[in-house]
Amino acid sequence: MVVVAQWPFGVPDCIMPLSPQGGLQDARVSFEPEVGPAIERPKATWTPDVYSVQLVLISVPQFQAFERWYKNDLRQGVLPFEFYHPITKARSAWKIVKGDPAYQVSKPRLRQKPDTRCIALSFSIMSFPADVPDGYLLQENGDYVLQENGDRIIVQEGVPFDGGS
Repeated sequence: MVVVAQWPFGVPDCIMPLSPQGGLQDARVSFEPEVGPAIERPKATWTPDVYSVQLVLISVPQFQAFERWYKNDLRQGVLPFEFYHPITKARSAWKIVKGDPAYQVSKPRLRQKPDTRCIALSFSIMSFPADVPDGYLLQENGDYVLQENGDRIIVQEGVPFDGGS
């Protein structure tokens, strides 16, 4: 079973309304034979969606929480996490696309409040082939938590839930 990390507590998971750009990745591979038309085949049985997104402006403490979450909970971006689909808004599993840098940080031109430093955070996400049903296991602050119908139950601190076996 794939453990899908929870979005970091206190960091808004809201995307700027006009920011999502992307869609279904082309999963075809093709080659040109010596004679005849090009031959195309699917690369895999599953094809990811890939989107570039920008979050709503966040504060410095929220950015620090995001960085801790990325480094620790996602293990430098290797693990999937639960997030809204940028277009359909359905909850599903996503990964931050590998890149250098993995996410972009910039100062916005306008501030939400004059006395608050805000940060614009953007990154690319790729859908991940892991189901996120109503009842599933997630990791939250180092604890394994069973989520059922929107309720979170800590199974045991620091110990994975094994389904009773």
